[in-house]
Amino acid sequence: MGAPDLLRHLIEAGLHLDAIGDRLSVTPSERITDDMRQAIREFKPALLALLAGNEKTLDPGLNDREEDDRRTCHECSHCSGSTPLAWRCGNHRSAGVGRELGGDLAMILQRCPGFQSTRQ
Repeated sequence: MGAPDLLRHLIEAGLHLDAIGDRLSVTPSERITDDMRQAIREFKPALLALLAGNEKTLDPGLNDREEDDRRTCHECSHCSGSTPLAWRCGNHRSAGVGRELGGDLAMILQRCPGFQSTRQ
């Protein structure tokens, strides 16, 4: 398993990863198993690089930014919250979703009329 596979596995397990400088934040911590913790430590530099830069490598099969205009809620500047279960949409009326976003909805690729990228 490489870093992109590990990242995909962690996201599918309901975890949210953030790169904060040279630190890696993984929430909610109660969902992290010992095996996940060990793999995160082993691949930390590669995970940080994935989160900080090349989005296309996160899921090349589903998330091809050259050919697909779908995005996930957590990529939108209107999305806020510290864990997948607590994410909220600040533009929910335009987006056509409820204010409270579940982890499943926030991680699904979709086309949203209210999407505004967090990346410039």
